[in-house]
Amino acid sequence: MLETQAHQSSNIDDLAALFREQFAEKRFAEVGEAAREMRENVLELASPSMRQAEQLIAERVGARCIQILDGAARPPEEERAVTDILVAREIARVDLGVDLLVAQPR
Repeated sequence: MLETQAHQSSNIDDLAALFREQFAEKRFAEVGEAAREMRENVLELASPSMRQAEQLIAERVGARCIQILDGAARPPEEERAVTDILVAREIARVDLGVDLLVAQPR
């Protein structure tokens, strides 16, 4: 049986303030670090079979990125961050039924 939990509603100003605070956190200052953490967090929630498929998903993402770039190379740090974000997004979508949103400050 599912247990209900109380949830306080938020307005847009409250959410904007929360996001501004989080963008100021060191762990979100670098996109590579945030992408790695997002991938790790999604994997913690994913099913065992999806965790086993993680490397295959990463390979498919990498192959697709190469096609899009027409063989051009990205810096390794950028490649890692893009792969982490896309793998996390795919696992969350397929396994958890959740669409991830990645935002950046202006």
